[in-house]
Amino acid sequence: MNKSLRTTWWLVSGFVDKHKKIIFLGISAGILLSVLLIWILPFIPRPNPTITIGLIGQKRSNELPDYISFKVSQGLTATGKDGAAIPILASDWVISDDKKTYTFFLKDNIYWQDETLLKAQDLNYNFSDVETKYLDDYTIQFKLNEKFSPFPTLLQKPVFKNGYIGTSDYKIKDIKVKLSYLESLTLESERETEKIKFYPNLDMAKMAFKMGEISEIREVYTNPFAQDETWLKYLNIEEKIDKSQYVALFINNNDQNLGNKNFRQGLAYATIKPSDESRAIGPISPDSWAFNEKIKTYDYNQERAKELITKVFGEGKNPADVNLTISTTLAFLDMAEQIAKNWHDILGINVNTQIINSIPQNYQILLASQEISADPDQYAFWHSTQKNTNITGFNSPRIDKLLETGRQEFDQATRKEIYADFQKYLLEESPAIFISYPKVYNIKRKSYLKPIIYQLLNFGTKKEETTTKN
Repeated sequence: MNKSLRTTWWLVSGFVDKHKKIIFLGISAGILLSVLLIWILPFIPRPNPTITIGLIGQKRSNELPDYISFKVSQGLTATGKDGAAIPILASDWVISDDKKTYTFFLKDNIYWQDETLLKAQDLNYNFSDVETKYLDDYTIQFKLNEKFSPFPTLLQKPVFKNGYIGTSDYKIKDIKVKLSYLESLTLESERETEKIKFYPNLDMAKMAFKMGEISEIREVYTNPFAQDETWLKYLNIEEKIDKSQYVALFINNNDQNLGNKNFRQGLAYATIKPSDESRAIGPISPDSWAFNEKIKTYDYNQERAKELITKVFGEGKNPADVNLTISTTLAFLDMAEQIAKNWHDILGINVNTQIINSIPQNYQILLASQEISADPDQYAFWHSTQKNTNITGFNSPRIDKLLETGRQEFDQATRKEIYADFQKYLLEESPAIFISYPKVYNIKRKSYLKPIIYQLLNFGTKKEETTTKN
């Protein structure tokens, strides 16, 4: 064996000694080539990975969904984690002594996607009852008729030039419109391309996914493959809680029976709510600086529910004589049917459900989701004068006064006290039953090859930071 090893060593040594110049040059060339590749690879053009995404909903061509608009552009402000306004395109702003005039100063060297410099004159927010002045190329002024402290949060809406030209990384390409509604469009950045198709309902998106027209379905309230075991093993499903909106039962306070506070509270106690972090207890986000957790929560309580309903009807009347209808969309139909069953089983009330496409004029109870505004101002939803947006018809002089004061107060500590009282008294009246923050699903096919390709295509590039909506 030793003789064999010695023979091998002599052969290798002889080969290396004879070809050492070639071996040295080969190793040196390999090292040099590797260094050069690492250095020049970021500058070599490469194809963008393309994702084909399905979104649910019909949007007009001038109404981009938030998912798209916030990828393509930015506003003067954005919303911080606590709901307060922070500067984005603006560097700062000042408020006049009378609290009615806001002057915003733009950052230097902000460019539109067509490589033209962004100027104050390019910005057109089209606010009603607001006078807009352009003091110079970098200063824009808004003059309001009344004091309104939430105003900076309204300026988080992304701005656009000549249709779809924005200020962010993603550009809109290849828009297709059918009968004034968006059919598809392409979002393109230096790192990836998203081809987005719009579908009127989840069933059509699911079919398109199965047929291979799209590779992902995003931002849906229901997992369409939940009962489809054949497909589930091939899917990656991301589930997240969306605290930018809540799901609630909005109660028509002008209804003969539902106008009674005890009746509404009885229904609230007879409604099962989630026990995890998706539970919503009021109209203000738990992430907001104004959130008040010390309010009546109406945890599920059958006995308390029966007690309140008995108080409403007395001993001589039968709850079975009451007929209620819960109106909702297809996305929340299962939840509505479960609530209807609980109310019937616990309280003896006859409850029907109906699917709607728009809010009926004389509805009784509406199960729907409501977007939560960045600022805690709830004037539009609960003030008695707001006939078009206060859909419950709720009327309370105390709540009206709190809402009026809250939107004209600029000290955050004082506003926090005002909105703490607002939440306390609103929940006591129970014009709506707050249930949950909806779970949102993103669905895509499993792929073992795509992540590797994606990393190779982006090797040597710096991951760009993007501005997203909180």
